Amino acid sequence: MKFAKVIYYNNRGYRCDSPISNATIGSGNPPIFINRKINNLYKTRQKIITSEMTMPREEDGNWSGCFCYLNEHKLTWSFHMPHKERENRNIGFLPVRSEIWVRNLSHLEGMPPYFSHFSFGTDEAKSTNLGSVFPNTWVKMSVKDALERKRLWKEKYQMIPQGLTECFLFEDQIKELFYPSKEKAMEFWLSEM
Repeated sequence: MKFAKVIYYNNRGYRCDSPISNATIGSGNPPIFINRKINNLYKTRQKIITSEMTMPREEDGNWSGCFCYLNEHKLTWSFHMPHKERENRNIGFLPVRSEIWVRNLSHLEGMPPYFSHFSFGTDEAKSTNLGSVFPNTWVKMSVKDALERKRLWKEKYQMIPQGLTECFLFEDQIKELFYPSKEKAMEFWLSEM
């Protein structure tokens, strides 16, 4: 079984809460989850209907989880304090076959969203652009495809945007993470599989 590294920054380990409480700082909008799985990394600017969008309520325990980073991430504020990154960093490993929530961003130039328009029903003529809602929308994707999306971006660009490494894991997924005592040993072991 193949695994991917999941990184979470917190002194007290993984902390699960509602997506609204746990939202990424500075997003400006509450997270909206689009109940669609991405199976084609090249199919962007698709339309959805509003019934496929969920904005979890603060008290909804079914949405308990946390925002993490898949495989890699560097804290921008820790460049002058490298020890802080190590102290706050929690590492777990998730099976690659798992399904996670990722930002509604493609690897293509300009990072067009997978879903950019919605309608209030099946009437295509009354479609509305997601506009300001777009930056904090999330879609389902397999870990394997999320890693591939990141790899495709890195083929063209050196720096990887934070949005392509972010993911949201449910509390049940956090509980099922494999936690190695030695991260480097685990990475070596996984690379040999």
